[in-house]
Amino acid sequence: MRPADRTSPTLAPPHRSRRAAAGRIGRGCHNEGNGTLKNLLAFIPFLAFLQVLPAYAGQHPQHPMHKGTPPPPKAAASQIGTASWYGRSHAGRLTANGERFNPRAMTCAHRTLPLGSVVAVTNVATGTQVTCRINDRGPYIKGRILDLSERAATRLGVGDKGLMRVRIDLVSRSSSDAES
Repeated sequence: MRPADRTSPTLAPPHRSRRAAAGRIGRGCHNEGNGTLKNLLAFIPFLAFLQVLPAYAGQHPQHPMHKGTPPPPKAAASQIGTASWYGRSHAGRLTANGERFNPRAMTCAHRTLPLGSVVAVTNVATGTQVTCRINDRGPYIKGRILDLSERAATRLGVGDKGLMRVRIDLVSRSSSDAES
């Protein structure tokens, strides 16, 4: 036999059957989707990383004792400004601390003082004073420092406009704020 005969095929290649051409030979039903399973298994460590990530959110690597973002600045113990009131139309709605708004309660809303704090509110024009508990956030209208419940506003002698000039004095901070 000559070397040229060894390289040339002596027999024609076998014909591929229809099943082989369709790619169904050598692949059983249990093997289908292996690529998807492998992709899913490769994705599991990433999901585990995402579970741990929130524990490190907001921490700077150079400061291991850093515990997230600092609390908002504390409001001054005494403020003077314009107060408004909100009443029956808001009754039953949830306030910022999770309780339902009651217009007949002695409560108020302040932007920064801790929820649960008690403040003395004085009508600057008349000198009338009431004590209110902060249970909501607001007011969100420029120039106003306090939103009073209907009862508190009535006791302070709110005028026809629904606005009055008041002084707020902090009586006590909330118990949860004193612990932190």
